[in-house]
Amino acid sequence: MSQDRISLKINGRVLQVQSGKTILQVARENGIFIPSLCELEGLPAFAGCRLCLVEVAGKPNWLPACQVRAEEGMEIITSTPELEELRRNILQLILSEHPYFCLLCQEKNTCQEEKATISRALEPGGCVFCQKDGNCELQKVVEYLKIEKVEYSFRDRALVLWLDDPFIKHNPNLCILCGRCVRVCHEIRGEGVLTFAWRGQKMEISTAFGRRLLESDCSFCGACLDVCPVAAFSEKGTWSERNRSLRKFNYLCSLCSSVCEMEVEATEEGEILRIHPAEENRPAFLSGCSRGRFGLKELLNDTQGSLKNLAEVDPARRRKEPDLASEEVARKLKQYQPEEMAFIFDGQSPLEEIINFLEIARTLQTKNVFWFYPDDFLTRLAAFEREQAISFRRKLEKEFISRARTFLLVDCDLKNEGLKLWLQVKDRLRQSASLITVDSGLNSLELQASYQLRCRPGTEALALVLLQQKIIEKKPDLDFVEGQALWREKIKKFPLSSWLVRTGLSNAQLEGAAECLLKNGPVVVFFGPGLLRKEGWKATLAYLWNLATCLGAELFPVTIRVNELFLEKLTTRYSAKISPDLLDISSKIRGGEIRAAVIQGEVPLLVKPEFLLVLSPWSSTRLSENHILWPQNNIIFAGGHFGDVFGNLKKRTSGNEVSSGSQKLKEILFSGEVSAFREDELIEELARELISEKMERPKYVLNVSLDEEPGKLFTPVTEDGFRDLIIFIEPNLDCYAGRFMGKEGGSFRLLRHPDLLWLNGEDILRWGLREGQNVILEVEGLEFSLILKADRRMKKQTAVVRPDLHHPFWIKKYKDGLVKGKIRVLKN
Repeated sequence: MSQDRISLKINGRVLQVQSGKTILQVARENGIFIPSLCELEGLPAFAGCRLCLVEVAGKPNWLPACQVRAEEGMEIITSTPELEELRRNILQLILSEHPYFCLLCQEKNTCQEEKATISRALEPGGCVFCQKDGNCELQKVVEYLKIEKVEYSFRDRALVLWLDDPFIKHNPNLCILCGRCVRVCHEIRGEGVLTFAWRGQKMEISTAFGRRLLESDCSFCGACLDVCPVAAFSEKGTWSERNRSLRKFNYLCSLCSSVCEMEVEATEEGEILRIHPAEENRPAFLSGCSRGRFGLKELLNDTQGSLKNLAEVDPARRRKEPDLASEEVARKLKQYQPEEMAFIFDGQSPLEEIINFLEIARTLQTKNVFWFYPDDFLTRLAAFEREQAISFRRKLEKEFISRARTFLLVDCDLKNEGLKLWLQVKDRLRQSASLITVDSGLNSLELQASYQLRCRPGTEALALVLLQQKIIEKKPDLDFVEGQALWREKIKKFPLSSWLVRTGLSNAQLEGAAECLLKNGPVVVFFGPGLLRKEGWKATLAYLWNLATCLGAELFPVTIRVNELFLEKLTTRYSAKISPDLLDISSKIRGGEIRAAVIQGEVPLLVKPEFLLVLSPWSSTRLSENHILWPQNNIIFAGGHFGDVFGNLKKRTSGNEVSSGSQKLKEILFSGEVSAFREDELIEELARELISEKMERPKYVLNVSLDEEPGKLFTPVTEDGFRDLIIFIEPNLDCYAGRFMGKEGGSFRLLRHPDLLWLNGEDILRWGLREGQNVILEVEGLEFSLILKADRRMKKQTAVVRPDLHHPFWIKKYKDGLVKGKIRVLKN
């Protein structure tokens, strides 16, 4: 017998199973049902419901199958009259505080909708109204145990329902206190919002001080909905699937670099009932976020009305169907010279559609091909690599994360900018790995970090060098790396005391972080695009590279937008240019050099050419008589490959795919003139290039000065301390095809409106302002109307904005990342 395989018996059946698994896992993998209501895949056993007790030969007591690991030679009995009687008694105790009448109704199999009953849970209930009807784990256990009557009197808990939050409601009277929602919130998602409150018969699920979810830093990931075995947590505006005719299909969400696989449930009329994470061969709660499941649902329902009409737009804008517009499109495009045309794409479409788009530009022989890339992240990174003759890893293999014992995040909020990566890091933290953050702005992960190096705005470079100085002091005999001796000499001359004051860090913080990095290896370092959108980013990146080299750590850039890693290579293949703000393109349109533009996705052009063709499900740009909207695949129906944050290719494998908008355009423009092109072969080649990337020998970057005092520009110095701010301009990913969920969606705006200005609550009070008040933000002659939002995690006299990419403030200032400004109150 192999060391990782064991032999045991369950109900007299001999099984060869993998060692290390629990009895419950082994039973489920082999089709043996053991009831359980509290077990959650991927987490240590809770053993709260006690329904999974089994009999093990040689053991004096029954054992919980979810908690006991299978051992060689075990003989297990999962069902005996005594066990089933015990389970029935346990379940009846649970049901005595859960409205169970629908579970025991003798007519439930033939019940018509008009026979709706009241569940005595303070709202209309019964199986007709319950979202979990037909998929309720409590129903399944009741049927398995053949419960026909509850011997204990029912206790109506009469608790108040949670109805004041968007998207999610909670009925504590239906809750069976299994603890799944609390555990997934804390241990899987890292939210820490839900908890157990009170004791004994008064115990219930709550938040800190009983606040609403909106007031408890909840990200509305929806994991509590995914794990609730009953309908205690449920999504607003949805109903049971039983006897409903629904269209269900999976798709890949391209709203960010996580590329989660989602499942859509829609009515026959095309209205989206629910969007939630697909199982994807693992639990649904390991993916998905508020924008992907709630924001997109609102946006699509409000904007398109029906999934059957993919091209529906505002009637005030011009719309032409492909069969009507095809001849006009071909005629108009071909009347322009190659140098008079520009092709611009935003990168959010499937890679096949982007390649077809680039092929059209190549066939038309235009060299004005642009990737609209507002973060300019990998572009700057590649320029730094060429300048310093070094290489950063792009492909992030799972093994790097699984073996890491410390994670260092530098200006990188993984929860908001790389969710799937964060969930893998969180899994390692649960297994005793450490987390260190270096950030001067708003970071949702700070409270989960062992050490928080919250430096002053713009002083990340100094913090990194100070940290490295402490490391070298503690371990002077580091392994030899090229340039190490020279770098050490520079580090020793670093003015520790004066620059400690400048960063706002303490000696104790640096000492603790350095000790953690040295003792808890291997170390993996992540940094985000915000780091390269600040003054002196080259020096900061050099110091970060040297710190990782000093530690022998793996260093990775974290991309936040879909396809980034693949588009970096694809643009090189097609000699496409990269534009972070489109100012140069707009200038050429204004000067008449570019007269026609073809846009794929959503691109905020300041000036429109005389002919504009937009390939998008809809357009947020007002189209004139000489502008055409060419319907492209809706996000839900888009088929093809997407690249994620790990450098993996993901392909949609199910659903009714609609043909590509760019493919149709290519067929119309060049029918019979262009040879067949295999997009899949090019995509696979790009993937192989990522996998086979060669890393050069590590060396220190030495051509960087320590006397430049990076961060000086953003030291908060004010005349009177009144309403002067240092502003972090962060990306806004709550957007699809130019429509912002915080503006379009009725409920999503309560979560994240693009016109919010996050401030420290004490600043708001000190300046005589109030949360929710309208103010004007002034930055270098630009004015931006915003709504105040308090956040206790903000440093004083700092602010965060995540503006709409069509706003002049975003177009002109986003690339700066960090700016100074003032706020003034709007006059009534």
